[in-house]
Amino acid sequence: MFDALKKLIGADEEGKKRRKELDEQERLEREERARQHAQKLKRDVEEVKKSEDS
Repeated sequence: MFDALKKLIGADEEGKKRRKELDEQERLEREERARQHAQKLKRDVEEVKKSEDS
């Protein structure tokens, strides 16, 4: 019984570790998408300014 409990606790710890890794990966992906979106907005603003100057 003790071995089964150890396995259960170990599996729970592995699950927590995996969820934490997935959360971190998701956070990094969100940050990258936000950075790309900000760059696109900046390019769009520059294009509008150029067309207004012309």
